[in-house]
Amino acid sequence: MKLILTAVPGCGKTTIIKFVKKYATEKNIEISFANFGDYIFEAARAKGLIENRDEMRTKISKNEYEELQQMAADKIGQLKGNIIIDTHCSVKRKEGYYPGLPETIIKAIKPDVIVLIEKDPEFIAKLRMGDKTRTTRDVETAEEISTHQEINRSFAAAYAAMTKASVNIIEEYIPEEKLGKGEFGHAKDAAEKIIKLFEI
Repeated sequence: MKLILTAVPGCGKTTIIKFVKKYATEKNIEISFANFGDYIFEAARAKGLIENRDEMRTKISKNEYEELQQMAADKIGQLKGNIIIDTHCSVKRKEGYYPGLPETIIKAIKPDVIVLIEKDPEFIAKLRMGDKTRTTRDVETAEEISTHQEINRSFAAAYAAMTKASVNIIEEYIPEEKLGKGEFGHAKDAAEKIIKLFEI
């Protein structure tokens, strides 16, 4: 199964993936992981356009980026077995929301399932404020984060219609302390739900 995992920035995808890997090992389920951004970076570096990821925003034109995006999608589309693709459903830009997976990209990847992770926007806003490693991330209000999550649902539905994929929304709105899963409760809960998709 090929699964796209997506969420708004600051929703904890990296931590969720860490627990998916842990649970997959425990259950002896083979899953490969593909970060779409890494594939784009490798394609750009192979073409001699950039040397490091920091140059992605400044040295690559829109047309070059679209070409690199397609190259990355074509490569991921050829992967076999159980795969989780970590990417963005939509990207917020100054002119509005841009599809993270335009038609030719989503059709090249050919996902079976698109999983959206959602959390309380207030919770995400607080997490972002405390994350000192992401200095380039724009500051957004809880209302803006909520809108972005709604936009992601719309994009995911469109992607699913183009590829006959299913959309699975994992809502993590219950406070972590009430989940009874200890530290990183949301991530553990989401990872358990994702693993169940590979057990069907």
